[in-house]
Amino acid sequence: RLVYIYHSGFALEADGFSILIDYFKDSDPDRAGTLYILASHFHPDHFNPEVLKWKEQKPDIKYIFSKDILKRRRAKADDAIYLKKGDAYQDELLTIKAFGSTDVGISFLIETEGRRIFHAGD
Repeated sequence: RLVYIYHSGFALEADGFSILIDYFKDSDPDRAGTLYILASHFHPDHFNPEVLKWKEQKPDIKYIFSKDILKRRRAKADDAIYLKKGDAYQDELLTIKAFGSTDVGISFLIETEGRRIFHAGD
């Protein structure tokens, strides 16, 4: 299930996990299973540092951010997995490939459960 949240924010809800992309406001971390938080770039309408506090409530959270978030010191090196254009992340539930963007940061190609979803960032 793909749910529009606000601005460029979306939630993808699947069996046993959820993906929250470009959180800005109007959502909460209380989702079943593993929660993946993706942020395409450092601009405040795509990355809200509040999400980093959610790990206190939800220990099975995984942060996957654009590398510019680290470079702009919006988060620390050990807060997330950082991707730049051409990088990829994979685990037992999904694969995420980072592509370029028309703005700073990256876009995401998410592959899970036999489906592909592209989020363009800006």
